[in-house]
Amino acid sequence: MMNDRHKGTKASLRLKATARQAQRHKEYGAALHSRSTATAAEDGSVYTALRTWGGSAIRNPQSAFVLWAVVPVLAIILLLNLGATTLFDMDEPTYAQITREMVRTGDWITLHFNGLPWFDKPPLFFWLAGTSYKLFGFNEFAVRLPSVLAALGTLVTTYLMGCAYFGSRRQGLKAMLVLAGCLQFYAIARMAVVDMLLTLFITLAIYSFLLWLQGRQNAILLGYAAMALATLTKGPVGALIPAAVVFIYLCLKRRPLDIFRLKLLPGLCIYLLLAAPWYLAEYHLYGKGFTDAFFGYRTFTRYVQPLEQQSGPIYFYLVFLLIGLFPWSLFLPGAFKTFIKSKRDPLPLVWAGFVFLFFTGAATKLPNYMLPLYPALSLIIAGIWPERKLLDIKGRRQAYAGAAALMLASALLMWGIIQLAHAKLDPTVAANQIKRVLPVLMVLPAGFVVSCFAAALKREGSIIYKGVALTALSFVLLLGLLIFPALNVTKPLPGLAVQASHMLPPGAPLYSYGLYNASITYYSDHSMIRLNSTDELSAVLKREESMLMLVKQKSYSRFPEHIKDRFKITASKGSTLLLKKSEGSRP
Repeated sequence: MMNDRHKGTKASLRLKATARQAQRHKEYGAALHSRSTATAAEDGSVYTALRTWGGSAIRNPQSAFVLWAVVPVLAIILLLNLGATTLFDMDEPTYAQITREMVRTGDWITLHFNGLPWFDKPPLFFWLAGTSYKLFGFNEFAVRLPSVLAALGTLVTTYLMGCAYFGSRRQGLKAMLVLAGCLQFYAIARMAVVDMLLTLFITLAIYSFLLWLQGRQNAILLGYAAMALATLTKGPVGALIPAAVVFIYLCLKRRPLDIFRLKLLPGLCIYLLLAAPWYLAEYHLYGKGFTDAFFGYRTFTRYVQPLEQQSGPIYFYLVFLLIGLFPWSLFLPGAFKTFIKSKRDPLPLVWAGFVFLFFTGAATKLPNYMLPLYPALSLIIAGIWPERKLLDIKGRRQAYAGAAALMLASALLMWGIIQLAHAKLDPTVAANQIKRVLPVLMVLPAGFVVSCFAAALKREGSIIYKGVALTALSFVLLLGLLIFPALNVTKPLPGLAVQASHMLPPGAPLYSYGLYNASITYYSDHSMIRLNSTDELSAVLKREESMLMLVKQKSYSRFPEHIKDRFKITASKGSTLLLKKSEGSRP
């Protein structure tokens, strides 16, 4: 009987402990939501159904307006002229060519470039691009479409996350508009690269954790699925970032053991079910060759050593964030200050801070690596966007000072673009491009000045933010309509490669001397053989009866005369030449 009583006591204590833990978790989510609700008091009654990740938010009339009116406008901005610009070396034509080879060969497991296995990235982006190719054909629009759709998904997720975090539909809309107007977000949304798809899944994973914090227990399973898809997009980093953010956040909240309440077993099953099959298939086909190339060289080595001359100083990402987040980067200092003072829940700060520090610590540095922190920064900036704010004398002075600061920043941006044009382009081409770009660039200072002065005159602070948002969206729209298509004249290789494709017989390679631009392979639709020395070139000339070769004018001028005599220049664009072996030439 004593044993039975003892067992009963132990069972009772376990039940009480479980109940206390559940109560603490419930109170924790309620506290988070109450702080969000307080931030959004101006919204009237908070529509708490936005704490779910689906239907209720869409059924609400005002939320439906955002999804069915604002999102289509953003879609039009992203889609306009999407295929008017040729692909940018190196990643875009590389991914486009890999996708084309995948569709043509029917091998959707192992990716190939120039006929050789390619283990740099997992296949999810290429599966989506391949499906787009089948629908729209082999063109720039089709290969870029998955990035646009991923960008729209990221915008909608940021909106829903803002609604859940702040407890306010209006704050969610502000966060979405901030993100949509960021310069780098817009640019990458219209490029055939994997980073936007990775950002979508990371954002979804962290959003599912936020819903879990607010008591939606099963929402965390969405996070595991999102991490699996992120792993199929860009490898282990797709799971590492959201997992690290969640763990650091729980440690800051002194609740690290809550990690065991995140449905680990079913979540791990979902993750492995979605992510593991492709990795296992590649290992079965290529064994250690795959693991060494993918996990060793392209994942670990990329982090500890700079690859392909892609290094940078410790402040590399700070500089690129100021440009990529423009114009909202000018609001970051005030946003961080307000965020810390208001003691808001630190989830967005942990998210942004981890991504920034993690990639700053990497030896290989690329601007695209910062993209997954943009939704977090958008939430932080949305926190200082007031619904209504009456400006006193000090506030009006700050509005005038803001106009001056925004004009100065716009002037610096214009100066940088002009200097870059003069450094990279032929003087005549540079002058023509600057004439075309300047009127578009003037939209920025004009819109900023009008917004700040209108706010000062009407004594209404929210006008500044509305004006900056409208100016930013107008600017990126003009970028897509006028500026990006004009960049085609600065890229000679696509046009020369197309010319070469009309001259080459089926199956014949296109040679390049000192060039390894993927656009040569993509736009010629022929395999490319790269030559790096005049000895290699002489050997090919002895072997081949006819050949076409792309070469820079500078390299051609250094050829010995006996090699120059073997070629004739059939076409040229900028500083690049298309050479053809002369008919009847002898060794």
